[in-house]
Formats: sequence, C-alpha cells, structure tokens
Amino acid sequence: MNLSTRSPLALALLLAALGLLTPPPAQENAPAAAGLTWIPIHWESAKIGERLVEKAALLVPVQLEGKSAKILVQLDLGADLTQFDAAPYEQLFGKGTAPRDKPKKMPFTGTFGGARVQNYLFDVLPGGGEKSSGDEPVLLGTLGADFFQKRILLLDFIGQRIRILDEDGRLPETLENRATFVPLTVRDGRLFVPLSINGKEEGGFFYDTGSSLFTITTTRAKWQEITGRTGNEPDNEVWRVPSWGREAVMVGARTKGEVRVGNARLEHPLAFFESSGLENLNAVSLFGNALFFGRFSVIVDIPGKRFGLIEKSENQGMQ
Repeated sequence: MNLSTRSPLALALLLAALGLLTPPPAQENAPAAAGLTWIPIHWESAKIGERLVEKAALLVPVQLEGKSAKILVQLDLGADLTQFDAAPYEQLFGKGTAPRDKPKKMPFTGTFGGARVQNYLFDVLPGGGEKSSGDEPVLLGTLGADFFQKRILLLDFIGQRIRILDEDGRLPETLENRATFVPLTVRDGRLFVPLSINGKEEGGFFYDTGSSLFTITTTRAKWQEITGRTGNEPDNEVWRVPSWGREAVMVGARTKGEVRVGNARLEHPLAFFESSGLENLNAVSLFGNALFFGRFSVIVDIPGKRFGLIEKSENQGMQ
C-alpha cells in the first residue's frame, strides 16, 4: 500500500500480524441505542518481539451482495483514503478483474459495518494483498476516513461492537443524550481532537483507529516534554516493529501525569516515539484506541465536527 496515504503505525502492525481473527463476546454495560443492529468487532492479534498483542488491528465485517465469503476490512481513521488490494479483490470478483497499472474506482454493493452502500466507488490498487485460504476471512484492505465524511461511526469498546450509520444518518437520541462531546477538526484527512497531557492542552494529536497498540505516539521532542526523559534511559520500553521491510524502533516511557480526552483519562500511560528516523513515523502525534478499552464507547461524527464519549455505567449499558 501507499505509505503516504496510510496510517504508518497501522501498516507496521499489519505487517507484523499473525492473523488470529477472533470476534469477542459481548460484554455487559454496553450503551443502549434503540433500533441499531450491532456488529461484533474483530481484533487481529500480532506478535511483536516476544509480546503477543491481542488487539493490534480493528477489523470490520463486510457483506457484499452476491458474495458468500467472509470479508473483513481494517478500520483505519489514520488513513485518509479507503484502499482495497488486488489479490483479495480478484479472489472475490474473479481473476483479471483488478486494475493492472494504476488505482481504479470499482463499484461495491453491500454493507460495511452495517452501513448500506449501493454501487459505491472504492479505490482498488494494482498488486498487493494476499488471498485467504481455507475458511479464513478475505482481508480486503483499509476503510479510511473518507468513507465517514457523511457517516457517523460508533465504536463500543465496552460491548466490543461497532456500527456505521448509513449516509446522512442521525445519531439515536438515546446516545445523543448520554454522550459528552469535544470538537473534531479534519486537517489533511486526519481527525484532530483536543486532549491534555500533564494538564496542558494539546491541539496537534489526531485519532487513529489503526493504532490500538499504543495509547500515544508522538515526536521525540514532544515525548521528551511529556515524559521528562531524553530517550536514552536503559529502562525505557523498546518495541521493534516491522514496517515496509525495515524496522521501526519505538521507545516508550510513562507520561509525568494524566492523558485526557474529554472525560476519558489515564494516569501515566506509556507514550512512544520512533527513534530510528523512519520517514513518516517520527513526525506524527496521535492517540489510539487503548485510551478507551473496556471503559468507553466512542462516537466519531465527522459531519457534525464532534467526537463523543459514553462512559461505562453500573446501571446503563449502547444496546
């Protein structure tokens, strides 16, 4: 895939992935929304060094009209464009149907995370991707931020479920009344959401659903500021992640204080920076899904320019 249009950390995780696809069971206290049909989140596990990461990539089920195959796409809001690969496309539609020399928009009819599309045009890339074997789902490619310009995304990290609303669909009133919202700004295809680190407001971090491994990834200079470290300490975390045939060296340490997005906060979470100088990996600041696991449901409302959170409750659950 084209590195310039992909979330770099998501790419690294996909290249490291083991392919263990397991839909998790629903959990209690998930937020309720009348009339919505929820889709289980599928997580792809990855082994990075000696670490087994259970929730490395977030995968969304797809149902295509006339196709019985199980199909998944990676949900990656850190990517500005949706892009599908030639090999899985031809597995679904037949040999020779994918473009040969340059990306081509191809029509799709079906549902993506519950959202209905009719002859919707997605970019299919020449080459790339892999065919699935046996009963493994077809991993079609990446569902990027462009798909959500007129759609609301609901990510229930409490109940481990997802729902994408139809184009121009409205947020159910039950969720509207329970959520707290902060502004969301789209710049260069990325979703910037205000957050605070160590009590200081930060406006340069974007939300990346393709990054479930790290709570925060940022530049070396910002990392030094929020951790109070130089990056050379022997007790720093060091994670070596494959990326496009090279090795990204992620250095991590805990922040001096809390990280907060809206009413979601974590005390002293691990923050990382890329230390080897890989292009496009050491100049971004983002936060991922780890900030919300098990405690919050997330509403990504690009049309409404807002980012919403619903906190887990003892008495209420998104059903």
